[in-house]
Amino acid sequence: MNVRLEYSAIKGEFREVHIKDLHNPAHDYKMIICFINQQKAARFIDYVTGKYPELLIRHNSSYPSAILMETEICDFITDEWNAVKTSMSHEHSRRTSILTQTKGL
Repeated sequence: MNVRLEYSAIKGEFREVHIKDLHNPAHDYKMIICFINQQKAARFIDYVTGKYPELLIRHNSSYPSAILMETEICDFITDEWNAVKTSMSHEHSRRTSILTQTKGL
């Protein structure tokens, strides 16, 4: 299922909102991506909480900005896409090699 991911720089927390819900973020929240798979959103949240441990501390005085989270999610998706492209390229090379070897028999 896909969700809209919102982030509050004031509270330092994320919120997953069902896509069919009207775009009406709560006062503190800003949408950082409008359409993301729920599992990918969970992986992203795990990734940024590891990178920014202050997100785990409630009542912190300063959390990363929403703009920084938008940049982080773009980088995260780009990195995942590049990993998929690399994996597909390796798989294509492997299959081409097997096909070439099979034709030689």
